[in-house]
Amino acid sequence: MADYDIVVIGGGPAGYAAALKASALGASVGLIEAEKPGGSCVHHACIPTNIMLDPAIRYVEARELGVMGVFRVGEQFNFRHAAARKDALVRQMADGIRTALRMGKVTLIEGRARFESPRSVSVVSSGGPSSISAESFIIATGTRWDPPVVPGIPPERVVTVDVIQSLAVRRSPSSSSLTGRAMSLSGWSTRPFSRSRHEGECYHSAPPPLAGAGCDGCLRGQGWA
Repeated sequence: MADYDIVVIGGGPAGYAAALKASALGASVGLIEAEKPGGSCVHHACIPTNIMLDPAIRYVEARELGVMGVFRVGEQFNFRHAAARKDALVRQMADGIRTALRMGKVTLIEGRARFESPRSVSVVSSGGPSSISAESFIIATGTRWDPPVVPGIPPERVVTVDVIQSLAVRRSPSSSSLTGRAMSLSGWSTRPFSRSRHEGECYHSAPPPLAGAGCDGCLRGQGWA
């Protein structure tokens, strides 16, 4: 007998939504997540960047009122404090997802899955490997970015979205270059930088078939060349 009716691999928005729906329909469900429930949208892209963008916009608006003499505003956007606020709100949202899974009777399994057979996976976690079987599997792992090797640029200066949103980045760089224009990167992660006296350039190959024009407009509107 299988351990679960359905096992979902990947705890992003698609994964946890599928797990909760399957459980609501009466299936026994396990959800395997290698990092944190919520996925890229909650922890690296859409949500944290919008949280960072909100105070950045308020800062720009306040400076505009300062020019009019309404009140005085400091010269520097406090990127560190904005990042700390972002971390707290993202953590609260991630905790909410964990609570929803628990209340929805979905078993959260922390680890990285690898198929052993069509009906079982091996899950590697800090506690060691384990085997989990299911009648059906849903693969919702999403994608990951692979930092390119750029001649003449040290590897530590080539950052990805998760690095931008990590605890290590606590101030906006004065300038940067963006390679590629996928929506999760160009559309979201560059916005707080462009609102805090940042100069940027974008380099890309052929435009994506659907998002290219929209990304171009988004980047130009943020002051990217």
